[in-house]
Amino acid sequence: MLTDRACRNAKPLYKPYRLLDGSGLYFEVWPSGAKSWRYRFQLRDGGTFKENMFAVGDYVISPRVESDEEFAARRAGGSFTLAYGF
Repeated sequence: MLTDRACRNAKPLYKPYRLLDGSGLYFEVWPSGAKSWRYRFQLRDGGTFKENMFAVGDYVISPRVESDEEFAARRAGGSFTLAYGF
């Protein structure tokens, strides 16, 4: 299970990489420094399964104090922290 410290300290490399959180949720770090949440899942199509990916949103560092309005605006904008995002 990922911690906020692990997400905060993840450094960009020369190619994108993933930190797995479990049950299909993962944290992706891009060479540009962008950090994103992704969810990988499978859908049944007839007798076969097709793998899909859902881009949950961008990772931001959790503010120490955040009002309910600021929280709602951040989530509506597609920015998630580990503490409040899920």
